[in-house]
Amino acid sequence: MARKKYIDDDTLITLIDTYYLESGRSERALQPTQITDYINANGYPKYQVTSLRRNEKAKEHIQALLAASKRGFSSHII
Repeated sequence: MARKKYIDDDTLITLIDTYYLESGRSERALQPTQITDYINANGYPKYQVTSLRRNEKAKEHIQALLAASKRGFSSHII
């Protein structure tokens, strides 16, 4: 039986987007440990970096942000 998620996917994506915008849309900011530090500081102190790395939707979203950043767009931000 799967464990209940600590953060639902929509909230996690919103936190990633907010962090990305606050960090100046830097590619360097899209590191799992830095994103997790932001999540911890913004209401989810027990969220672990391994949870972020295992979340398929979050990984796909981060990859889309990286790709958009390389092209100079921010169209993937919700």
